[in-house]
Amino acid sequence: MTEDLKPISDFFCTIKLSLKKLTLHKKIKKMPDQTKTLSEEFAIFLKAKRMRLGLTQEQLAIKIWDDNSRNSYLAKIENGKVKVSVSTMELILEALGAWVEFIE
Repeated sequence: MTEDLKPISDFFCTIKLSLKKLTLHKKIKKMPDQTKTLSEEFAIFLKAKRMRLGLTQEQLAIKIWDDNSRNSYLAKIENGKVKVSVSTMELILEALGAWVEFIE
């Protein structure tokens, strides 16, 4: 893997994906040349970034949705129990001060 495509699990805050490889999030089971799915990588990134920021799941839920009861949903995402939609990923990334960058 090249240096500019570090996996999210290395706390790299920008997800760089080739548009050719990413058509529809729901159709992707495994990304080429990777052993984890996008959802699995996102789960690792989410937990690491949240902890680095010193936020609890409840605090992050409030920051994202103004609702601390959604912390159980964040726990499920972090533990890989649910697949997260692209729109939810965007909300979470925005709250964490991170972003997605698509490259060709």
